[in-house]
Amino acid sequence: MMFLSKINETEQLIDLIHAQNSNYIGIMLWILGVMVTVFVAFFGVQWYSNTKQVKTIKKETEQQLLKTYIIPLEAKVDAMNIAIKSENIRKEMATSLKYLGKFEEKEIEESIYKEYKQYLEELYKLTNDKAVQYSVLMLTLYDVRDKIEELKESQTSDIGLKLAEKLYTEIKKQVDDSK
Repeated sequence: MMFLSKINETEQLIDLIHAQNSNYIGIMLWILGVMVTVFVAFFGVQWYSNTKQVKTIKKETEQQLLKTYIIPLEAKVDAMNIAIKSENIRKEMATSLKYLGKFEEKEIEESIYKEYKQYLEELYKLTNDKAVQYSVLMLTLYDVRDKIEELKESQTSDIGLKLAEKLYTEIKKQVDDSK
């Protein structure tokens, strides 16, 4: 019997060790679970904040690039585009003005006059800057004035002279209105 009691005691000891080990394993798994949860939460928050920071930095960088490079370049391109268009229109105007007074037919002279006015309107509409528009009008006024003087000296076409004077009067009125 003693032998049986020793077996019983041994079994009880084994059961007690199992119970303690189960408790230890349970506590260890619980601690491990808490650590994994804290770890995942920490890195999740880090990932979220890093993603948000990256988006913020990207947006700030884009705005900085836009403000520093794109907008000024766009303005320069627009200015160059206006300058090129302006130069082409000025050449067409000079050509029209050159032929004003060269023909004795009223229809041709009036056609040249209308063409010149159309070019002037196109040139005037290229920009909204009042100072530039005023300069355009003044340059045109001087060109037309010179053409009137040339036509008076050559005494070739009365029709051309009258149209040039009419054009001068209209442009002069625009200049006076824009002051």
